[in-house]
Amino acid sequence: MSFAADVAREAGLTTPLVNMTPFGFLKVVEFCDKPKATGRSGGRAPPRLDRRGAAPSCGAMSTLPDPFYPIAPDAGWVARLVGAGARFVQLRAKDLDDAAARAEVAAALDACRRAGATLVVNDHWQAAIALRAPWLHLGQGDLDHVDMAAIKAAGIKLGLSTHDLRELERALAHDPDYVALGPIWPTTLKRMPFAPQGVEKIADWRRRVGARALVAIGGVTLERAEACFAQGADGVALVSDVTAAADPEARVRAWIAATARWRR
Repeated sequence: MSFAADVAREAGLTTPLVNMTPFGFLKVVEFCDKPKATGRSGGRAPPRLDRRGAAPSCGAMSTLPDPFYPIAPDAGWVARLVGAGARFVQLRAKDLDDAAARAEVAAALDACRRAGATLVVNDHWQAAIALRAPWLHLGQGDLDHVDMAAIKAAGIKLGLSTHDLRELERALAHDPDYVALGPIWPTTLKRMPFAPQGVEKIADWRRRVGARALVAIGGVTLERAEACFAQGADGVALVSDVTAAADPEARVRAWIAATARWRR
């Protein structure tokens, strides 16, 4: 009997499927059948939470490419960040038409591929599909109009924003690869209808998201990062702590050094 099967049996679950990793080790892929998709959006029925409010341990164990997750306003900033050593970067380019969005995503993807980094495209899901971006991040409002079935069919990994339990339940129904919780602290990036969550909320979300990766965002600085990881975050997303720094490249290098212990 395999280790994965033993784990499933101990948990009272069906025998898990296993896949071979690129390094030759077996890993647990899933312990039980995934919920069936519902409707055109490809969303799934909300998972049943246990008595503690936690999601069931059903689905792949999700990991992030890197715990340091800076967010860039355009492809030029993406190139600067990956040039300084960042390996997991989000392109958050707003207010673009389809053609401009596609050009920006293409340029950011090119910069990441040359640097050996991973790009996350914020919002522009059609460009992400067309240009074969590896990751996509969506806000709650985006879920109202995206074609989730097309996103899943393209094999793009998915991150979703959450701010309260209702949004978390909605996000988990789409089986994301990571869940973002924010704002942890006050943020100047955009006006938020939500009060700061506080770092303690990360531990609550850690329990609720199960095996999915958890990203803390909002007011995160290098000095605050350790508190996020101590509460169970797998990664920290940030903008102005790097882009507004006197020497952004030096700040990136400081982040990379400071997050080394959480890098897998």
